[in-house]
Amino acid sequence: MACKKAKIYANTLTDTTLAQEMETIASAHAQRFSALFALLGGKQ
Repeated sequence: MACKKAKIYANTLTDTTLAQEMETIASAHAQRFSALFALLGGKQ
């Protein structure tokens, strides 16, 4: 959910610096989700 919201904010913001930061945050959330999902035995 956090990743999805950060991506929405990144696409909505007009300030390119803030938009890039939101993209970075979204990417970090996605990586954490993948890592946790893998630890729980999920398949990707």
